Amino acid sequence: MARVLVLVAILSVGACSGAAPTAAPASPGPTATTLAATSSEVASASVAPTRAPGMIVTTAFFPGLTVTLPPDWHVVEQGSEEFIIGPTANGPVVKFWLDPRLVDRKGNPVGVPNTPAAFAGWLAKDPDLVVSGQKSAVIGSGIQASVLDLAVSVAAVNSDPDCPTDVCVAFIKLSRGTGYAVGRGGLLRFYLVSVAAATPHLLVIDHDAFGQAQFATITKGAAPVLESLILPSPLS
Repeated sequence: MARVLVLVAILSVGACSGAAPTAAPASPGPTATTLAATSSEVASASVAPTRAPGMIVTTAFFPGLTVTLPPDWHVVEQGSEEFIIGPTANGPVVKFWLDPRLVDRKGNPVGVPNTPAAFAGWLAKDPDLVVSGQKSAVIGSGIQASVLDLAVSVAAVNSDPDCPTDVCVAFIKLSRGTGYAVGRGGLLRFYLVSVAAATPHLLVIDHDAFGQAQFATITKGAAPVLESLILPSPLS
């Protein structure tokens, strides 16, 4: 079974697994590759080109994606299905996903086309979610993105008796089956980017936090990171 991540008040993100998930602290999975975002390691890589301090070029996730992290940020996790960065201190993080799939409450894909418009449209029609702040934005190196904020609706009913909040809404799965849910009180901001290729891809950048104060903090902290974003050459 795919794990399910939900936002919780104490840890910001908790992990659950199995048919009846239980809350656990967010941490890199045992099979994930964790990279340290330190300028000294970058400088010591003899085969790598010269890079600015804090510049990270992904290898496992969407190889060649580049961001520059502030001095107090680091890479939390990098694997083939997601890339997670955030402040060195524990707290909210920013996630990058490539070609995630929207799912129903049982985790079954709903067959939404892999485009920002279709993705945002489906989320806006989900009665268990509240979508707001939809707009267009330009991030990084002239990258067009559709932006939306996401939260649990007051009418949503919990389907997981072990949810660490009163309501958990499962709605998305990553490329290798990792499932995500948002819990009551969780706030998400999605940047949806269409990646040109023979078969177009969808890059989703997620800020998630618990409550308005944490959400404002991670949004402000992530702004220069998003401005530094460079996409690799188109995928096949």
